[in-house]
Amino acid sequence: MPHIVRMTIGSYNRLLIPLSSVIGAALLCLADFLGRVLFSPMELPAGIITALLVAPYFLYLLKKKDVLGG
Repeated sequence: MPHIVRMTIGSYNRLLIPLSSVIGAALLCLADFLGRVLFSPMELPAGIITALLVAPYFLYLLKKKDVLGG
């Protein structure tokens, strides 16, 4: 989350560190909840859900900043 927050708000550390902590914790709670609820009889690890949620957005931000090229 720090990289995504940094791309969104810049490198202003007074906001970056607290926002990264809060948004990262909220994302992890959401991923854990979705991993438990979506596949009810079994549990899907929070890391898989987190990757599925964040990877497309992270790639979008990289493309928007023209880091990937093209």
